Amino acid sequence: MFRNAATGAQWDLKVYYYAALAFGQGLNPYSMEALKAVSEGAVTLPYTYPPLTLIFFVPLTFLSLKTALKLWFVLKVCAAFLTAHLWMKWLDIRFGLPVVCTILFGFNLAILHDLVSGNISLFEQLTIIFALTSLIRGKVFLFGAALVLSAQFRLLPIAFSGLPLLFYGWKGMRTSAIIVLAWGSLLLVNFLAFPDMSAGLIASLSTLDERGEINPSTLSFLRDLVELGLGKGTYIAEILYLALTAIVGVLAIQKTALLRRMDITTASLLLITAYGLAMPRFKDYTFVLVLPALAAVLFTPGRLVWRISIGVIALLPNLAVLLSLKGPARLAFDYQPWFAMILLFAFLMTQKSAGQKHNVIRL
Repeated sequence: MFRNAATGAQWDLKVYYYAALAFGQGLNPYSMEALKAVSEGAVTLPYTYPPLTLIFFVPLTFLSLKTALKLWFVLKVCAAFLTAHLWMKWLDIRFGLPVVCTILFGFNLAILHDLVSGNISLFEQLTIIFALTSLIRGKVFLFGAALVLSAQFRLLPIAFSGLPLLFYGWKGMRTSAIIVLAWGSLLLVNFLAFPDMSAGLIASLSTLDERGEINPSTLSFLRDLVELGLGKGTYIAEILYLALTAIVGVLAIQKTALLRRMDITTASLLLITAYGLAMPRFKDYTFVLVLPALAAVLFTPGRLVWRISIGVIALLPNLAVLLSLKGPARLAFDYQPWFAMILLFAFLMTQKSAGQKHNVIRL
């Protein structure tokens, strides 16, 4: 798997590479015709990030595709180690075989899917975890800079900009406002400087409807579940998704308000899990972000039944293909990481404070 990723897979990086190449040649990287032309038909997926993000991939085009694939793979492995180091230090978890197994097998091999796909996700998770640990240490500028950088790609990580307000009350409002303003300004630049490309981005995003094992998100699960029982053509799944997201959000905010004075770690892990449940699109590799919450629960003494239940569901691989399952049984296995995340959220919602205080924000 690793050899294949380093030499030939990484289809997402190929999209980034040829999109940047098209951009450098004055073509529209959001046009599938342009991508197919510069890649000689090798690219079949659209570029789905804002125009400004192409700046990060242009340097790769000075290398051959084969060299870029190898370099990207090495950088992603380094990012994986650094991300794990950050949250292990934050959670005071010692490195060992149980942790390695959790990282490798957690959420249906999420980290391995990320490495093979060549997606930007691992760097996104690294910046989010770095932002969280910076905020906990009172490093507000680093928190804001990392979060704004992360949110340039998928945009939705900007939801974490509300953490200073949640953790520190009204004292953190100015921090949250500055972060949103900086993010919004850069987003606006995309539309002002590249209006045609921005329109192409919106058109590309509107066609995305990935489901099942590759996108075990809340919205995807509800769509598959509703279609299984009622067929297509209804908006019941979307209504249920909005209702469930609202419930998760309210519960998480209420619990955070209770924990913020005593246990910022549990509050942070809870909000990470709530974020995963609330996102309309949460790909298989994006579950790397939830690995810290999984490790914290599995390696925390007590509540053995909860820990075993979460561990089995989160670490067991998808057996649907091996068992030739279809229908509801296949659905259950395909959305196994989502079920594990639901249990994690419930566990953290009912977790008592560990009494870990935090620093006070100073700008």
